[in-house]
Amino acid sequence: MTPIARRNPACFFLTMGNLLTSMLLSFILFTSLKVGAAIPQFHNIQIDGILIGHEATFQDSEMMANDQPMTFSTPHKREKIEAFAFAIAKRRKELPQDIKRNLSAAFKPFVKMQFAQETVALTMEPGCVEANQSPKSIFEIRKAWTPIFQAARDVNLANDVYRLGTFGGGGHFHVGGRSKAENPFWLNPLMLRNVLVYTHQHPSLLYGFSEAYDMGRFSSIRALHSQFWQRQFRAAIDEFDSWYARATANERSDKGLGFLLRQLQDYCPIFFDHDVFINLEHSMAMARPGTTNEKATVEWRNFRPLENPDQVEAVAGLILKVMDKMAEPGFVVPFRMFSGQEVLNFTGPATTEYDWQLVKAELALSDPRLDEMLLAYTRNSNLKKRSYRDGKIQEAYSELARRGANEEIVLPLRKGEPLPVIQYQGGGYVAAEIVKNGRRFAAAVIPQDKRKRARSCNESLKKTGS
Repeated sequence: MTPIARRNPACFFLTMGNLLTSMLLSFILFTSLKVGAAIPQFHNIQIDGILIGHEATFQDSEMMANDQPMTFSTPHKREKIEAFAFAIAKRRKELPQDIKRNLSAAFKPFVKMQFAQETVALTMEPGCVEANQSPKSIFEIRKAWTPIFQAARDVNLANDVYRLGTFGGGGHFHVGGRSKAENPFWLNPLMLRNVLVYTHQHPSLLYGFSEAYDMGRFSSIRALHSQFWQRQFRAAIDEFDSWYARATANERSDKGLGFLLRQLQDYCPIFFDHDVFINLEHSMAMARPGTTNEKATVEWRNFRPLENPDQVEAVAGLILKVMDKMAEPGFVVPFRMFSGQEVLNFTGPATTEYDWQLVKAELALSDPRLDEMLLAYTRNSNLKKRSYRDGKIQEAYSELARRGANEEIVLPLRKGEPLPVIQYQGGGYVAAEIVKNGRRFAAAVIPQDKRKRARSCNESLKKTGS
């Protein structure tokens, strides 16, 4: 209490009133900043009409220890899924109007609860239980998923047992619209073209939020970086770009999405497989004439099981920010082909982290929740590191079956020094340039088979005395 306020009670109440007003204004400002950080600004897409469906997976140690690749229903999971369903109803403070279940089905046994304004479906998957509910707008998604994550904790289910979701299922996202007229991909086929091309060339978007080591031909986020699929992908994009450049505005809006999807089907049908990084298997419903009740979505599969509803909102915001930039009028992402070494470098933690900085700057994206998720991947404490020359060698991500096989070498560059070919154990590796805290570095990933060959060759030379 100030001396003046002590002497004058009126001044005391005036001072306290001003203090409370100041505190209230500070709270409002803090809250508005927090909300502003949670929901980014959008300029080129109408987010009110965009719906986002999330697939959340939960598991425990027993599921991981006993399930095989095609194990769906087990006595343990049947018990867990019933407890999970009860816990969800309790957390929602609402009894379901109807419950359907088939826990003995050979494929994806389920419990489906119909609430007054919501359907929640739980299905048994190998190694986990998956939760789905009606798609939501970005403004609704965190609140809607809160009781499900709470209920999972109530019955001792975690988003993943192993660090970064290894064997954890997935945190997949379906994006569509309330109607065809509001579907963002139908409204702007060039945006979908840009989204596919842009994600293809950014390792942070492909791998930075994915399951640990979940990459390669048999992963749940299969990329298109073999030379064959890159050529096919580029051919499909070239055909679309040529057509789009000469099409009228009406042709682009009426036929653009269908033309793009047909080119991808002809040249690059892998996009319609279940395990590709962005899955188009449900997208053809958007291109058919008239209205349809079919699922009409684009599915992002390049996300690991998420920890909480805050992360669900953050990732939904990331997807929408990518879409928003890709929908910028006149914006066309040039297609890039990548060499085998460049693709290897994509799996380096330091390269992935630097790429995230580039993506954030281009998307005008600022969300600490996403930074935390990406750094949990690139600075995973389980990655082995050691010193090398004046830099370091650290474990790089690789095929799950060869976990820990590849290594990333990161060396500092002097001012003005050109990007070198990194020499290591008798081999030379083309490096990527990265920048960290204003300093330039060269980074290259060396695969296990080349390191083994180099060691074998050096041992042979030693034995022969050469």
